[in-house]
Amino acid sequence: PGVISDLRHGKSPTAITIVWNPPTIPNGIITVYEIRYRESTSTGPYTVTNTTNTYYSIVGLIPNTSYTIGVRAYTSIGPGEWTDRLCSTIQIPLIETFFITKLNSTAVMAEWGFVSGASHYTVYYESTSSSSRKKRQVETGMRVFPGDTTEGLIGGLDPNLNYLFSISISFNVNGRIYEGERTQPIPPGNTIMSHSIYLHICVYIISHYCYIIINK
Repeated sequence: PGVISDLRHGKSPTAITIVWNPPTIPNGIITVYEIRYRESTSTGPYTVTNTTNTYYSIVGLIPNTSYTIGVRAYTSIGPGEWTDRLCSTIQIPLIETFFITKLNSTAVMAEWGFVSGASHYTVYYESTSSSSRKKRQVETGMRVFPGDTTEGLIGGLDPNLNYLFSISISFNVNGRIYEGERTQPIPPGNTIMSHSIYLHICVYIISHYCYIIINK
């Protein structure tokens, strides 16, 4: 058969989804598509798989890494030529929303936005003395929460200290943990919100306000 066409891809930290069009000259009935991939810097063998669809998700990839991905069509008389592309997974993102609520003098509740595919979240805390004249770091710690959660209790804090909190996302790829960057540390009562979410909320509020005025 001829070569497949219009090979495109979407990506996440640990997966690349590819889609393509069948060969314009199939020279028979396409029975299967063969897919191969490996890290673009590798000289080792490709991982090879196949599908009868014109799309496929390659999972278990390393974040922020470039891969060479190829697709070719098969008919009853054999395979066509490979169509290869360089595709990259994305860097592990920062949590887009994160805030800390003080429950009492020794405990806080951390809440964050859900990230699909995350294996776990790590909330870090660091403290300074309560004196406003001289601040010094006196305690650090962390709590790990499962990837299917969006909140976690952090207790056992010293009531005489002021704390700052940050969070990171981790992915488990074939038993190896890849951790993203931490957010900027914030005290209880503050919220981290990405610019894109903030802009979306502002647009919604403005649009809703205009709708109310127009319909008065």
